[in-house]
Amino acid sequence: MLRNVQSKKIATALLIALFVFSLSLLVFNTQQSILLGLIALLVALWTNEGLPLAVASLLPIVLFPAMGLLDTKTTTAN
Repeated sequence: MLRNVQSKKIATALLIALFVFSLSLLVFNTQQSILLGLIALLVALWTNEGLPLAVASLLPIVLFPAMGLLDTKTTTAN
């Protein structure tokens, strides 16, 4: 039961991210739209507690370089 609830929260966050990405493609270029989609995903995962905060806070270190937004050194500068 608990896994089912967590899966729904993660699926909801992914749908929100895809929605934001799709809408932003109408106004921004692809790279900017990817960034907005990732930010929406991270905020949704954090606010609905789909993933623990510690996990959600480490996702940009993996996702930003994987999507070609920033390199790992720049992402982890702070």
